[in-house]
Amino acid sequence: MGRSIFQIDRLGTPLDRVMDRVIFIPKGRRLMVHNVQQKIVILLEGAVKALVNDRLVGEMQAGDALVIPGSCRQAYVPVDRRREMRMHAMIVVFSPSLFACEESLLRAVPVVGTDAEETSENFVRRHFGSVQLRRGILTPAAMEWVEGLRREAGEKGTGYRLRAAAYTLLLLTEIARREASPVAAPMESMSRQAWMIEQTKNFLLEHHAEELTLDQVAWHMRLSGEHLARTFRKETGQTIFGYVQHLRLERAKTQLASSQLTVNEIARQAGFGTAAQLCRTFKRATGETPLAYRLRMARLADFSPSLTEEIII
Repeated sequence: MGRSIFQIDRLGTPLDRVMDRVIFIPKGRRLMVHNVQQKIVILLEGAVKALVNDRLVGEMQAGDALVIPGSCRQAYVPVDRRREMRMHAMIVVFSPSLFACEESLLRAVPVVGTDAEETSENFVRRHFGSVQLRRGILTPAAMEWVEGLRREAGEKGTGYRLRAAAYTLLLLTEIARREASPVAAPMESMSRQAWMIEQTKNFLLEHHAEELTLDQVAWHMRLSGEHLARTFRKETGQTIFGYVQHLRLERAKTQLASSQLTVNEIARQAGFGTAAQLCRTFKRATGETPLAYRLRMARLADFSPSLTEEIII
């Protein structure tokens, strides 16, 4: 069974649509997808082996992106085949006919030259013209763009498709840069303060569900708590624990919209501790209770069957 949390279409060339989907793969089975359009699959949750036309591309972990530049047969095999797996993915679908692909999909032939990057079409053709598995693209900045897409899909304010297209293109540039550029020394690529904030956000993204103190975060950064707190607020406009609360709320929203976990379980996994604390924080931040949010997202969601088959190894 698959569930579409949101879909935004008609984004404009080179994009077609972007969607957030959750698919449950039963124990001992694999997900089969008959792909008809070029796309990128960003894995938000789960661990799978990805195959294209029966050829293993690699093992995907949360934060990895799979580039599919044409029609093909895809398969996703859970790494742990002993239990049902929840596969949560953000999927970016490109406009038709951006690529003229070989049948093997080992290489995609661009429709036009790709030496220049002056257009978004050429950018997509240049960087995403072959089957690729790109690692670790969900940086703190990328997570903020994913959250922006969810916000635009939910609110549908004036110009929401334009904003959604902008967030999606930002995600594409992050994917391209993570592969193409080696990690630079902090002082070479950005200011010391900017690097410090980026590293702090990375640490909080990884540990936000845990009980944290300012001293723990500061120790990780090899700084005093006072200096880190002052710099973080100056550079981001948020306190460190305001940012932690933001991460916890976004995680809770995702679980409410895409799982059957109880509010108690979601509160514990997101780092709130108790359901009462989650409810108070959620109502203050969003104006509605967690259950009201879950019901609203369920009304917006679209359920559809997924094609699965028994694994034969």
